[in-house]
Amino acid sequence: VKVHAYNTIYPYSYSWNTIPSILDSNVVIGPQSSYTCTVSDGNGCVKSFNTYINTPYLVSLIDTITICQGDSVYLGGNFLFNAGIYSDTIQTVMVCDSVYNIYLIVNPSKDATILPTGPFCIDNPSLNLTAIDVGGIWSGNGIIDSLTGVFDPSIAGVGSQTVTYNISGICGDIDSIDIIINPLPAVTINLFNPDTLCENGNSVSLPIGTPIGGGYSGVGISGGNFDPVIAGVGIHEVIYTYTDSNSCVNSDTTIIYVQNCVGINEVENDFGILIYPNPNMGQFIIEKSKWLNKEIKVKLLDASSKLLLDKKISTVEQKIEMDITQYSKGIYYLQLIIDNEMFVKQILKN
Repeated sequence: VKVHAYNTIYPYSYSWNTIPSILDSNVVIGPQSSYTCTVSDGNGCVKSFNTYINTPYLVSLIDTITICQGDSVYLGGNFLFNAGIYSDTIQTVMVCDSVYNIYLIVNPSKDATILPTGPFCIDNPSLNLTAIDVGGIWSGNGIIDSLTGVFDPSIAGVGSQTVTYNISGICGDIDSIDIIINPLPAVTINLFNPDTLCENGNSVSLPIGTPIGGGYSGVGISGGNFDPVIAGVGIHEVIYTYTDSNSCVNSDTTIIYVQNCVGINEVENDFGILIYPNPNMGQFIIEKSKWLNKEIKVKLLDASSKLLLDKKISTVEQKIEMDITQYSKGIYYLQLIIDNEMFVKQILKN
C-alpha cells in the first residue's frame, strides 16, 4: 500500500497502527483487516485515514474428497469422475481470487446383486446363495448362516420368501430377491388286495397310485404287475413315485407279503372236511361231510404255536364259522382232532 501526502508543508511523516508500527508511506501489510495511517506535515498538522486490506490471493490446502465409482464431484463448471488433483479459481466478494484444490479419490462401488436362484422344493438340501461382490451380510427367513448365505428351504417354509444381501460402507450396496419354495405333491398308493400271495402264485396288478403319471419301483415288479415268483418269500415294499410340474418329488409305499404256501390251496378231504375260503380276509368256514357224525375239536395256532382259538364241532353240527379278523395277516395252523387222529391245515389270512 502506498500513501501520498500533498498541499501542505514538507517534510511528511507516516505512522501505521501495526505492531510494531510501520513508519513509511509504502508498506506491505497483512493479514486481511482494517488499518489506520497517521500523516504529519512540516507545520505539525496531522491527518489520519483508514483503509481495508483484502488478501490478494489465497491458496487453500488440498482438500481430499472420496467418492464411489459412478458418482461425481462438480468443480469449475465440470463434473469430475476420475481420481486426480483438480483446481478451481474462485472470486470472493471483495473481488479477490482464491484457488481451491482437491485431491479426488474414487473407490470402486460394491455390487450386491444376488444371482438368480430357485425355485426350490421344500425338501431340497440347504445351499449357498451367491452375489456379484462378497463381504456382505445375508438376512431373511431360511438364512442359517448370515456370512456365507447358507439357505435352507425347509426352514424358510412354503411360499415366497424375501432374502436380502447388504454390503455396508461408503460404497456399499444392497439387494433383495424373492425365492419361491414349492410344496411336495400329495402322493398315495392303494393297498394290495389281496396283500398276501403264495410264492408260486400268479402275478397281480399293481395298486393304483395318485396322481397318475408316476412310476413304480421295488422287487418283483414286472410291467404293471407284481410277480411273487420273481420277488420270492418275504415282505416286499412297492414304492410309487411322482414328480410334479415344479420338479418336486414325493412317494408313497405299500407292502405285500409272499408266503410259502405248499398245499395251502388244495381242497382238504380228510374225513370229508372242507375249509373255505383259503386264503381269506379273516373269516372262513369249517364244514363236515354229511356222513361224518363225529365231534371235531378245533384249535387255531399262530406261527409261534401259540393257541389263539379252541372250539368244537358237535356231532349234530354240520359246520362252524371261524373269525380271525382281529389277528394280523399271515399264516396260521388249524388243528383238527377226530377221535385220536389229528390233521393240521394251513390257513392264510390276507
